[in-house]
Amino acid sequence: MYISMGWTTPAFLAGKKTETRRNWTDKHAAKFKIGRSIEVWDKSPAWINHKVKPRKVGKLIIIDIFKEMMTPYTFYNSFVAEGFCFISQTNNEKVIKIKKKWENNNNYLWVLKFKKI
Repeated sequence: MYISMGWTTPAFLAGKKTETRRNWTDKHAAKFKIGRSIEVWDKSPAWINHKVKPRKVGKLIIIDIFKEMMTPYTFYNSFVAEGFCFISQTNNEKVIKIKKKWENNNNYLWVLKFKKI
């Protein structure tokens, strides 16, 4: 089992990312159990691109998993834990784009809280 961090990989590697939000089905989320360790990749190993190959960048242990409704407050409440504070130092445009997306979204997303190991 693995999870990919994509553009937040630098925050994960620096130990500045401790949670992630995902648009998973309940069935998929049920595979992620508290206390389980999983591999972390920069991009999904299932994603095939000859120019940029996915690579394993570490491991994490799951601390908690739950569904959370996205509200304008979600962004502010999770700013540091999602690694956005760290990322905003070098890629503030991406952080602003995510902020706008989250503020205009009242859907529920799965929150995976974790510790880098």
